[in-house]
Amino acid sequence: GGGGPRGGGGGHDYQRVGDVGAPCDAEQIEKLLSARHRAKLSRDFQTADQLRDQLRGLGVRLQDKERTWSVAVGPPPGPPARSAPAPQGPPPRGADRDRRERRARSRDRDR
Repeated sequence: GGGGPRGGGGGHDYQRVGDVGAPCDAEQIEKLLSARHRAKLSRDFQTADQLRDQLRGLGVRLQDKERTWSVAVGPPPGPPARSAPAPQGPPPRGADRDRRERRARSRDRDR
């Protein structure tokens, strides 16, 4: 196959969207998209994921459902990166007592 109705060319059916004038190595991206498409058809999802990560490293955003790709401008969409959680110390004094009291009130309500 190649191109498909969307006209991605090069053995994949992804269409470039967004700022199509944004600078990128389109030839390299097309090769990686084609290799990823072949890997997915062969059910080699580990390779497909590695190629996806390689594309991301080039600043490419893939939309698999829409079969589109674009060059990232700014941070990727989604939740911001989370920092490591703060270390947890012992609960504040009286926390166990408060918990016990809430349970007792809940049991009394259920009777």
